[in-house]
Amino acid sequence: MTTLGMLLNASADANLADNQGLTALHVASSQGCLLIMSLLLQAHADPDLGDFGCQTALHIAADLGELRSVQVLLH
Repeated sequence: MTTLGMLLNASADANLADNQGLTALHVASSQGCLLIMSLLLQAHADPDLGDFGCQTALHIAADLGELRSVQVLLH
C-alpha cells in the first residue's frame, strides 16, 4: 500500500488545500499521476473544487495538455 493509500485509509482529508487553494487532485492532475488521481477520487476528492483562481483540476490538466488526466476527470 502506498503512503497516500495509508493516509486516506486513516481518514485523511482528500480535499485539503494549500495556501493557493490547490488540492492533491489539482497537483496530481497537472502532472498526469493517474494512480494518485484514482486513489484520491476513490477517497471522494471533489473534482469540482477550484483553487483561489477558480481553476478546477480539469481546467489545470487541460491547460497543461495532460490528456489522460482530463479523461480520468471526465469519467
